[in-house]
Amino acid sequence: MISGAFCDNIYRRNINRKSGQCNYMEEVRLQKYVAECGLMSRRAAEKEIELGHITVNGEKVEVGRKIIPGRDKVVYKGRPVTASGDSEKLYILLNKPRGYVTTMSDEKGRKCLP
Repeated sequence: MISGAFCDNIYRRNINRKSGQCNYMEEVRLQKYVAECGLMSRRAAEKEIELGHITVNGEKVEVGRKIIPGRDKVVYKGRPVTASGDSEKLYILLNKPRGYVTTMSDEKGRKCLP
């Protein structure tokens, strides 16, 4: 099972107090859901969807397909993609000096803050 750190909380709208189950009421684009689950970026998810590696309810889908998290079954290369709401988001404040770019690498050779 592939699970993300905070994806579940993004789509939680109504929690049944007795069962603790989530009732998802909002549709979201598949590539956004996969990215927010921490599996890959949205652009990478779009490529994987086009290649047929990501399926919804057992069917190959097109980029832009909307799903309802918790109701639709999303699978990536045979492994279910699920949201896990057991962590909170972490925000980092960064003071980026002038002349630096925020990236892992730069093709122009500029100074980087990874």
